[in-house]
Amino acid sequence: MMGPSSWLLAILFLYFWGLIHASNLSPCSDKKDPQPIAISLSLDAVTAICVPSLDQAVVLASVHPRTVTSPLPNYAIITNFLRQNYSEERHAKPRRPSGLLSKLYSLRDALFVSKSPSPPEVDERPSSDQIKQGFIEALEWVKNVSLAEDGTNITTAVILFPRFFSQEVRMLVVEASEEAGIRPYVPVSPHNIFNMAENILEQNITSVDLAVHSQKLLIVDYGLLYFDVQTHGRRCKLNYPIDWMGCMSIPIKLVQRLNSTNLDIQQQLDQGASNIPLLAAVHRSRLLMKMDGRVDSSEEEVSEKDQFEKWPLDLDDWWIGQQKEAFIYWNDIKAVEAEYISELSETLDNLLLCLEAKTRDADNPDEAYSSFDKVIILGNSCERSIIRQAVRHSVGEHTRIIGGETESDILLEALAGARLAFKYHEAEHRIEEDQDAHPLGGHEEL
Repeated sequence: MMGPSSWLLAILFLYFWGLIHASNLSPCSDKKDPQPIAISLSLDAVTAICVPSLDQAVVLASVHPRTVTSPLPNYAIITNFLRQNYSEERHAKPRRPSGLLSKLYSLRDALFVSKSPSPPEVDERPSSDQIKQGFIEALEWVKNVSLAEDGTNITTAVILFPRFFSQEVRMLVVEASEEAGIRPYVPVSPHNIFNMAENILEQNITSVDLAVHSQKLLIVDYGLLYFDVQTHGRRCKLNYPIDWMGCMSIPIKLVQRLNSTNLDIQQQLDQGASNIPLLAAVHRSRLLMKMDGRVDSSEEEVSEKDQFEKWPLDLDDWWIGQQKEAFIYWNDIKAVEAEYISELSETLDNLLLCLEAKTRDADNPDEAYSSFDKVIILGNSCERSIIRQAVRHSVGEHTRIIGGETESDILLEALAGARLAFKYHEAEHRIEEDQDAHPLGGHEEL
């Protein structure tokens, strides 16, 4: 039987254990509805972020759905289809042979998408139930990871979806959220948030200012096989993607250059060898070369003076007959990247000229575009330094650029959504406090 001193020690132990346990709780785990949480359903990432305060952010869950080990293969397949369908229906169709398009999608699947289950054929349209199920799986995964790793049970959230989602697909996202146990109190695209609140991504933000439109904004959104732009107010929205090949543009250009200079590779392709393994090998070798072979490194690229002159292509299973060697050369990479930067810069310059012409006779001269005040670069980490160089070359040194620098840029969309959710969270609880302080139905003195 425990004596008084033993009971006292046990009580003190439980008390201090409770303090330690409480200190380890996530700052988001006790937030009441509506929670200051956003879930971003983008092409290249599924991410959930909580903002317990405007100067603090907690990543609750994040995954790249196009990796081979992704837990969301169905989500990758569905969003691939939706983007492809959007490009074909809303934009001018690519001016390249359809056979090459099919090969590019095969390459994408080989590099980024899990093989189980197999992706649908290009012409196969998933049903509404299949599309919704892909979203349900993604949202349930986010909810489970958040609860298991952070202790936060997501019950409400701002749900972010790509701008190209149709109204029908957006309704499927809402239904999927509800079926996953998450109330989507503000389903919105990131572009709308940036247009509503210009300061949403500021580092020293103290409040979210809505409906303040003083800046001329350019939003750049890029990833695998897509590259879009949008301006504030959607004026001069392009009728085609800037570059429908997206992150694969440079590897494809390198393969074209390699095919014109390497006789062995020319002969292989003439004999019927597939160009998909060649594209994949060039893509991987270029990334390894730029990162000095550090496959999993998130560090900056190798400096020019330390760069290798050439890098071998892994084509051991590709050669027909005798195995041969092939290399990718740094001088070729530099030339292709410089050409790509020039092409993108020229396209952005043309967009700016379009905006200037459209707004020259505007009722409000302050709305006329002669330059951009701010550029936000969203999307995958692929080619981020290349994209930023092209944007900087076009908009000039005076324009502020957000994004396009680090691996964490993939979180920008979810961060903006979470800060918007925080504003709604605070507003809702101020209303509740006012109602508690001034309850309705009381008797007033005459």
